[in-house]
Amino acid sequence: MFTQEYLKLLSIKKIRKICSKPYGFELLILLYDFTKYEHEHGVEETYEMIQNNICKRKAFLSFIKDLEAEKIIVRSTSKVKKSRILLRLNQDIVDEIDQVNGINQIFKDSVANNKVLMKLFKTYGREKILGMWWVFFEQLEHFIIQCEKGDFDEDYNTLVEDVHKLKASSKILGQDLLEKKLSQLENNAKEDKVRYLADSIESLKNMAKYSENMFEQHVSMIIKNN
Repeated sequence: MFTQEYLKLLSIKKIRKICSKPYGFELLILLYDFTKYEHEHGVEETYEMIQNNICKRKAFLSFIKDLEAEKIIVRSTSKVKKSRILLRLNQDIVDEIDQVNGINQIFKDSVANNKVLMKLFKTYGREKILGMWWVFFEQLEHFIIQCEKGDFDEDYNTLVEDVHKLKASSKILGQDLLEKKLSQLENNAKEDKVRYLADSIESLKNMAKYSENMFEQHVSMIIKNN
């Protein structure tokens, strides 16, 4: 249902920020489309396209600056017209929306299309591999807690090593979405991009929650069909 999907979106802090304004949900849809389909619209055009609950132009521009400051939206230069500045959603938010919209199918496809995982199922049995999945999610949860506590703040080498191990496990277990988030975190840590680490960890945390929910549904379906 749409209501459930909307509530899932609102569980994401940065999306809650956009939707905190009466016109926020419409703005979110516009920015998503601009980013996803590379539409050529700047700030003024975006303001003029909002049809419901719009505020004064000055207040809107102030809100856009707030969203930029929190790295929720970014400005980019048009490839068509260099003088035009475009508004784009942070790519992580686009990914989050895509995942909420189609995460169930994405999860099923990533599992079904993983040849290594299918071979493991056949060799060791589905029950044993499902047990490995649970262990993986427990390890991932523990890792995220360590990140939030700041255990790796002065030791990025250990952070990169732990992320790399989790990334390898996620690939074997058909967790394509998690593998992507872990890669982003690993790259930011390697390049010492401190300002992006918190966002990467939050994005990973959200994806871990979604993926674990999908996994639980997957297990329930297996039990039901047996």
